[in-house]
Amino acid sequence: MKEQAAMEAVERGFLNPGQAARFLSISRRYLGHLTGIGVIPVHRLGSRCVRYSIADLNAAMATFRRGK
Repeated sequence: MKEQAAMEAVERGFLNPGQAARFLSISRRYLGHLTGIGVIPVHRLGSRCVRYSIADLNAAMATFRRGK
């Protein structure tokens, strides 16, 4: 069941923090740091529910590749 929910989230284009960190091959703590300083945008759904757009994560990775 959990795997199915994860696949549905990916199909919709959004990941939870754990999935986003695995997608980027970084720790959740570093993902939180990058989010806090504004490098990676986050979608907040209430006070505790956050989601990351796969498109935003890919865009952030593209800026890292270029060294910006």
